[in-house]
Amino acid sequence: MVSDQILLRLGCSDNVVISAASSAADGTESSMEGCSVQDLLDDPEQDERYSLTRLRLGDRSVTCAARRDEEGTLYVYYLKDERSCPAEPSVPAARLIQGHHLPLVSPGLVALLGYTPWELAQSDLFEKLTAQPAGVSTRISLTDRHGCSRSMICTSYASGNDCLDIFFVPIPESDGQSLFSLIGRWEQMPLASPDELLVFLLDALGISQGAVLSLADGQLDILASQNLEIDLDDPDQRDLIDTSGLSVPVWIDTDGLFNPDTVGEHTLLYPFGRNRSYLFVALFHGEAGGFHQKTEVLLPVMSMRLDLWELATERESVIDVREEEMTIRTPSPVLPGVSVYSDEGFVQEWSLWMEKATGVSAASAVGQPAGRLLDRIGSVKVTEQYEMALEEIFMDEPVEFSSGKATCFSFIGRTGNRISHTIIDADDLDIHFGSSSSPGAYATAGSPASVAEALADAVRITRWEYDMSSEAADSGTKTWLSHRTLTAMLIDLMGLMTPFCPDRWIGLDTAPMEEEDIPGSFFLPGVYHVLRFRVLPVLMPTQRILLERIRKQLQGLGCSLIHYESEDSLQLTIPEALTAGRNMDLVVYSSDSYFLRLCEEVLPSVAESWHVAESPADLTRLQERALALVLRLRPLELPLASAFTARLPSQPVLVVSGMRTGVPLLGSSTTLLQLPVDNKHLLVAIRRLLRK
Repeated sequence: MVSDQILLRLGCSDNVVISAASSAADGTESSMEGCSVQDLLDDPEQDERYSLTRLRLGDRSVTCAARRDEEGTLYVYYLKDERSCPAEPSVPAARLIQGHHLPLVSPGLVALLGYTPWELAQSDLFEKLTAQPAGVSTRISLTDRHGCSRSMICTSYASGNDCLDIFFVPIPESDGQSLFSLIGRWEQMPLASPDELLVFLLDALGISQGAVLSLADGQLDILASQNLEIDLDDPDQRDLIDTSGLSVPVWIDTDGLFNPDTVGEHTLLYPFGRNRSYLFVALFHGEAGGFHQKTEVLLPVMSMRLDLWELATERESVIDVREEEMTIRTPSPVLPGVSVYSDEGFVQEWSLWMEKATGVSAASAVGQPAGRLLDRIGSVKVTEQYEMALEEIFMDEPVEFSSGKATCFSFIGRTGNRISHTIIDADDLDIHFGSSSSPGAYATAGSPASVAEALADAVRITRWEYDMSSEAADSGTKTWLSHRTLTAMLIDLMGLMTPFCPDRWIGLDTAPMEEEDIPGSFFLPGVYHVLRFRVLPVLMPTQRILLERIRKQLQGLGCSLIHYESEDSLQLTIPEALTAGRNMDLVVYSSDSYFLRLCEEVLPSVAESWHVAESPADLTRLQERALALVLRLRPLELPLASAFTARLPSQPVLVVSGMRTGVPLLGSSTTLLQLPVDNKHLLVAIRRLLRK
């Protein structure tokens, strides 16, 4: 198996290979010397990250992962026999074979994580994954070779001959909100056939080939198929579906079984619905980013739509023609999270979720005023959101509320001439924004802490060494993070980095930084105290995962942690302590035009002077001049609340958002005004803010 995995190192000059070395002594590399890179690779323009392309080997070509280092050396990873891969080579996957230390890794996984199988074998990634039950999908978070956080779904199953195949499906960032609109679009199809439902599903998933089969009562029937040749009389296809024992999703390299014109096809078989009564079959080509997450959300919806269709079909077969009009008028429950109201606010369709939450059946709810029924949910904000919708004011983000012990999100929008109301449980979408910092995170008002003093204490405990620049010494390295918080944070970080910092040395500097100096969406320009570690060139995935966890904790304190792999360094930035100003009463940041109109109505009666910041960077330059801040933050902007608070915790900050998670921060003057709001709500909140 080892010889099946080949890593080429090609020294290049002017895009011509001048030297070649291979992990396998098969002589392949010798034929590449003197060749043009353009003749070898379909995509010769490579950077430091592995990417998928095709490598030409004589009269054949193979899928490979290729990258260049800073010196122009080209690294190419491929499988000598692509049939040994558990899936199409471009699909992120690995095969573990009993008795072999080295995992067989697809080029797709190398391109995804940036690690070759030799590097992965040194980590405990597969040890953790094999500890999970086979056939059970597991969500994991890890950091790739370049320090980027990766969330993905991993599924493993035994493939025979003492092999365990593991498939990795990356989940794209910031995809949670798009799921609201995807589910909401189903409401546009009041009653659709399986063919229509399948067309919508494939479009939502971004693929063109798929089918839905019925497994009810042990009988296998094709309900709908799109660009996919399924023949239940074909013994190979029939055996694959019948004998797979499907109870969980599986990924199979079917190699032209469902489409004779396609070689190396990769097929997903996904059972869904009550008692796994349906089977979704989909073909993949290339990377399947985000596919698994969307499938998990949309297939339950597909199941309910199919159930409704079958129920309607059964009714049509037995009802009398004279009862047809009455039957059409009879309301049917729709999706568990979607209800429909008229422009006047009367219920037209009532979801199963609403039935359970309010205790009112769909038959009773239809025709009643929705506002009166929504009061039973017990959330004032959901009621206010509904009342704003009646006035044609629709929020472009959900409202978070609690229902029993569950956290839910309410999204109201317009579909045609009707108002649609989607409610989804947070656990179903795995939506989490930020986290509150612990008590004592900030120094006592009027007495900021010193980064240098905290570093000195941490160095004394861990027996490291440090240097401090003259700029840091002159500034005093003051910060509003408490001495206790800083010291504990540095000790934890130095303990983690000890195996990778052979000289156990930290440098401390103080410098102004702009957005271009620090990658990331939530870095605010300003003066920072910078701690730099010298680290070894290679960090294992386990350490990268731990670093990512620490990075997220530091983000909640307004700090940043960045691994510069090209410089073999790790950088921690801590915001300099600002002092409160009073050049103006208020600075407002908002990209919401409706909220800005409310501010224009309210501010003249409560503030003598104010300014509207056009961006977070603009706000950072005004923060020290303002008595208080008003931040209208979208869900993905919520980390900005902690970033601004860490710069000046005593400054009153009003965070306005539909989401409650992550704010307010303990130990600060930050408070939350949850949307929706009107001018009366805003007036009262700003008055309280300016009195702090």
